[in-house]
Amino acid sequence: MSFILPQVLKQHMLDHVLETPEVEVCGLLAGNTSGLTSLYRIPNIADDPTTTFYMQPQAQIAALQTMRQSGEQLCGIYHSHPNSGASPSNKDREQAAYPGTAYFIVSLMSPEPVIGSFMFDGEIFQDLEIEID
Repeated sequence: MSFILPQVLKQHMLDHVLETPEVEVCGLLAGNTSGLTSLYRIPNIADDPTTTFYMQPQAQIAALQTMRQSGEQLCGIYHSHPNSGASPSNKDREQAAYPGTAYFIVSLMSPEPVIGSFMFDGEIFQDLEIEID
């Protein structure tokens, strides 16, 4: 399975991640039948944001409502890993809750950010190829 990530949304995601590289940031990606169209930054309110993300519920609900009003749907979830690789951590696996949704993980362990992409099927994460358009 492959997924097209528009260059502009990739850049918005990287900009968000690089603003506070010492903590995990998170957000949602929305789209419609023509592909991904929007990125929604969601505040991370985790007790330890250096190793965990927990989306602020009010902001997450507001983003989902805006998506609905705009004719979009939730297509992806992104977050960063300041000190680990671009693959799902044990916490990511335990907390995954949106089957059929793409998960993007941006690792900051190397000089250039690395984006890992996965599809969550309700039980496991499977590698997802992404094209940048």
